[in-house]
Amino acid sequence: MIRSETMKKIKVFLKIVLFFAVFVGGQAGIKYAILDDTMTISRVMLHDLYTEKENIDILFCGASHCQLGFDTAVLDEAFGQNTFNAGSSSQGLETSLAMIREAAAYHDLKQVYVDLDYAIVTRELPNLESIYIISDYMKPSVRKAEYLLNATTSEYYVNSFMPLHKGRGYTGNPAEIVRIIGKKMKSGYRNYTDLDSSYAGKGYIASRIVIPDGSLWTTETPEAKDFMIPDNQQQYLREMISFCKENNIQLTFVSVPVTDFNMALVENYDDYVQTIKDFLAEYDIAYVDFNLARPQVSGIDRDSYFNDDNHLNQDGARVFAQCFAGYMKGNIGDSELFYVSYEKKKQMEEPKVLGVRIEKVGEDITAIPMVNNHGIVPECEVKRTEEGYLITVQVDGKITNQIEIKDEELR
Repeated sequence: MIRSETMKKIKVFLKIVLFFAVFVGGQAGIKYAILDDTMTISRVMLHDLYTEKENIDILFCGASHCQLGFDTAVLDEAFGQNTFNAGSSSQGLETSLAMIREAAAYHDLKQVYVDLDYAIVTRELPNLESIYIISDYMKPSVRKAEYLLNATTSEYYVNSFMPLHKGRGYTGNPAEIVRIIGKKMKSGYRNYTDLDSSYAGKGYIASRIVIPDGSLWTTETPEAKDFMIPDNQQQYLREMISFCKENNIQLTFVSVPVTDFNMALVENYDDYVQTIKDFLAEYDIAYVDFNLARPQVSGIDRDSYFNDDNHLNQDGARVFAQCFAGYMKGNIGDSELFYVSYEKKKQMEEPKVLGVRIEKVGEDITAIPMVNNHGIVPECEVKRTEEGYLITVQVDGKITNQIEIKDEELR
């Protein structure tokens, strides 16, 4: 009788296991068909991390500023060590922490640099897409489970651990599904040889897009921001610091440079720098913000080193890598490279028109020049074209900026 009851329980248990296996397997199969990740760079980046034969000595983590900002080929040569860019789109601090732990499990890390973009550091809620584009391609491990438990709250746990979870860009278009399956069945997908053309290896994205000098514009209004670091973000920073100290890894926090035009949208950026430095003071961890660098020393002195107003392109990343390595190796001093504050940088740099801010009412637009300091008085001329507007900015009769804006860009 006891044996019979035991067998019944075993059968029930096996049925549950079988049901769960079929359910999860079915979800995985559906996901394979409806998720187009054939050009997803984080998928390739993690594959490269796991298969990298040389030891990774230096790791870079962060969001897209990191992905596009740290050219591993140039940095390998500059540092004389093997570097790897573990950045990913909208990467939060919880993901940077997970990437450090994952890389340390496979490599003897000596140095980690984490980019602290203020929009990421002050983010209140987790970005599910940025979490899942990493977790989906991590190898099964306790670390992966800890990452998903740590990165999201209990209300997301079921979603996080199921293959077919919300937070990814699925398609329901039958023709698109056929195309996705066809691409995934090719060897280029399976062998990681059919890649996005911008992927340059070891996690680095080399953007070939060039913003013409003097062409930047926005509809945003400059404002002062609240740079309070949420409690969960503070905890991720502490866990990074603790993990690196326990594993004898040198940790440095940095900020990759963006255009001064982008910086002009933040009226109190120095408050952010001070907030980070105050937080890190008790841990004796360095924070280096390259937005405070002197352009004539860093070499990042033109819009055409960017692919938009806040991401370096391949030319800018190449220049930045030399400056970054030179400073970190001690070949460039603090006072030589950096201003004491961003406000001081604006005051000391040669007056320049950074771009224009656009205000639109009906079919009419107003162009308001944005300058780095008040040493100049620009004049704007707005002309209507067939497709939009041409804005010309002059200072003392000399053209400094010419900006073409298409009608669809203002909709």
